Order: sequence, then structure tokens, then C-alpha cells
Amino acid sequence: MVWWGKTVALALLAGMLIAAAVVGWRLSGLPYLDTPDKFFYDLRYLIFAHKGASARKEFAIVSISDRSLDGYPSLKPVDRRLLARLVDELLASDVRAIGLAFQFDRRGADAADQTLQTAIAAGGGKVAVGVIDKRSGESGDRLAFQNEFLAAIPEAKRGHLYFDGQRRGLGQQPDLAVRFIARRSGVADEQPESLAEAVFEAAGETVEDIGQTRVVPEGNPGPHIAWTQPIADNGARTFTLIEIPSHGGPQSTEPLLSEEQREVLRGRIVIVGADIESNDRHLTPFSVGGGERMSNAEIHTQIAAQLKDGRRVTTLSLQYETVLAFAIGALAFLIGYARAVRRDRPYVVAGNMDYFKVGIPLALFGAAAFAFSSTILPSDTMLYSALGGVMAGHFGHNNLSGFSAIFADTPENTASP
Repeated sequence: MVWWGKTVALALLAGMLIAAAVVGWRLSGLPYLDTPDKFFYDLRYLIFAHKGASARKEFAIVSISDRSLDGYPSLKPVDRRLLARLVDELLASDVRAIGLAFQFDRRGADAADQTLQTAIAAGGGKVAVGVIDKRSGESGDRLAFQNEFLAAIPEAKRGHLYFDGQRRGLGQQPDLAVRFIARRSGVADEQPESLAEAVFEAAGETVEDIGQTRVVPEGNPGPHIAWTQPIADNGARTFTLIEIPSHGGPQSTEPLLSEEQREVLRGRIVIVGADIESNDRHLTPFSVGGGERMSNAEIHTQIAAQLKDGRRVTTLSLQYETVLAFAIGALAFLIGYARAVRRDRPYVVAGNMDYFKVGIPLALFGAAAFAFSSTILPSDTMLYSALGGVMAGHFGHNNLSGFSAIFADTPENTASP
């Protein structure tokens, strides 16, 4: 069994080299290597994302669409007289809290800013306002106006409007899809709390920490968004969505919300946002199914539900990822080596089915880890380690001098008495 010991030793060496190469590749930040991770991450959520039995009663979304703004002079920024009227009606409906997922970094028309400030102040702290900071790259004048606008409503809670993306490494490179809650950088000039956190503060509620208070190093994203399926088990929308109808423009005095809608919203946390067809809509993991996009308000509501439930998505540390790459690389090497010995054909020919047979169990393993423990295994690392191991095993048998002869049925390999 000398050949077995040599083969195992070679497999361990191959596993170490593959792990070092793949993890080093990951840390280098080289682009174009992330497709498997993004695809499998999105596919996992499309199939296995948390799904409620029925619509959630604690949240609601109020959407301002293109139709809502018929008769107004512009689509963006949303007219603040409309927002003021809506805040007044929501407060009169006795909602628990209001989150305004808008930027207030430029002056509104006429006295619209003061009208909105008065409406927010009347809430006595039940309104959370979305803010931006230097992360947006906006000019100092726009940030200065935002600070001036907020200074007039000290009662309002504040929460940033950002989502995050990974800026380096193999996994889930930026592709315009939203997958992460914005990280906490610990920088004094950056708003630490998200709008979802701020709206809970406005509701007088403390939510369970899911790790979002951890300061994340520069270049790394914040926690994954633990998405909830948009449709519940009973077929209802998971989050109640009310769209403000066309109502005649800024001069109209008719209510924005019907009596029935006000009753539905009573006692709920309501997040208000724009849903303009050409703006304010984002790709998410659910977009892999049919290309649908979510509005800012819908994504902030998803994050709020995650905070409320204390749900989290975990990933492997670098140390465990390295061990996993080593184990997969070594095992794949043994599989590739053994298959090449049995077939005695070049690895390019013999490897096609081997790659398939190694890849499918890894995909199922990753799906099971996510479905049962909300753990995202590194698809890129696993796939490249497996492919590299199988190829190295075939190459080792067919091209390394002396190793093929180990398995040959010759007198030299027959034990002597």
C-alpha cells in the first residue's frame, strides 16, 4: 500500500496549495471571479428565504409613485407639501411610527420645507427621517442644507438610507444588486443607525442586535440582509403596500388615504418611500427569478423585519474558509486521481463528468447549510477548490513522472517475499 500513502500525501499537498491559492485569490480583490457566489447566493434566497404564514401586521409601506405625483411640477424630489399632508394623515391614523425614506438635501418649493418640518415636529418623536452623509459623495452645500433642515426638527429620529456592497474579495462583487445592510464604520461624520433602526426608536421599541453594531473594517460590507419572501404562505403580500392615488396635485384638498386604509395602518410602523418607475428601484436576490426590482421603502422594511425578528445570515470566517478549501481540494484531488487511473485517459476527457459529480454535491451542501442554519458557504471558494483538485488529480496521474507506474501491474510493483 505504498502507492496509497504517496497518493494521500500528494492529495494533502495539493489541498494546501489549492487552499492557499484560492484564499489568496479571494483576499487579492481580483474582479470577475464572483459569478458562482452571486448566482448561488441569489438562488438560495429565491428558494429558501424566510416565509411567513400570513401578512405581517406590524409593518406597512406607503408608496408615492408616478401616478401619485400627477399634477405636481416634478417627480423628484417628491413635493414636500405632499409629504407633509401624508405625515399629518398618518399621525391622525394613530400609527406607531413613521419612517421617511427620502433625502432632504435640497430646498423644496416655496414654503414646502417649513410645512413638512411642522408636520414632523407635530409627531413628537414618532417620525424617523432618512439622512445621507459624506458616503454619498454629495457636495458640501447639499449636506449643509440637510443639517439646516434637520436642525429645525430636533424631535425627529435620524437613520441613514444606505445599503452596502462588497468592495473586494471573490464573493458577491458589486453588480447593482442590494445584498447587505450598510456597515458601521465608526467614523464620527457618518450616521451610525440605519433608517430601520431609527424607526424602531421612534416607535419606542428596542430591537435585538443582529451584529449591525459591530464596526466593520473598510472595504468589507455590513451584515447580509436576511430577506423575507414577498408573498406569504396564504398568498397575501408579506408587507402591506398602499399606493397614494392620483389626487389632483398640490392644490387638492381630498384625503390621500381612505378611511379603510387608515384603519389598516393603525398601530403599525409605516415606512414611506418613492416608487418612481425610472428611479428608486433596486435589484435584489429575488430579481434572479424575473427581474423584479424593489423600492427603497420595501428594502428598508425588509431590514426592519429582520431586526424585529433577530434573524441573521452567517458566513464562514477566513480560517474556516481556508480549512474548507483545503478539505475540498484534497478530496477532489483523490477523486480526480482515482478516476484518471481507472480510465487512463487525458484529464480533459476524463474530467468532464468528474467536475459535474463534484460540483452537484457541493451545490446541495451549500443549499442545505443555508436552508437549515442560514449559513452562506463560499460558493466561489468551494467551486474553484473542487475544480482545481480534480484537474490536479488528473494531471498528477497523467503527467507526473513515476506516479502512473505505481498502479501498473508489473513485477516492479509486486511485493517480494
